[in-house]
Amino acid sequence: MTILTQHKAHEIPSTVISTAPGEYKLMLAKGLIAIVNDKLVYFKPILMNMKYVTLLIVPENLRKPIFSHYHAGPSTGHMGEYKTLY
Repeated sequence: MTILTQHKAHEIPSTVISTAPGEYKLMLAKGLIAIVNDKLVYFKPILMNMKYVTLLIVPENLRKPIFSHYHAGPSTGHMGEYKTLY
């Protein structure tokens, strides 16, 4: 995670905003989504909107494999769903 004090939002065409999924429309309109170093990121406002935390936006088809890898993999310290629950 990177904390930024400011960011430069690129102009987003209105056609992109109007065709975007509902949860992204407001963020696009506010200039809180951008491409930084070839990665799609969301600038999450913190500290009374004076700073931003950059969060990666992961495609839906990759969310479950990434979550599983980082939460249930042998290097994460989690023992898996069964052992966690029992």
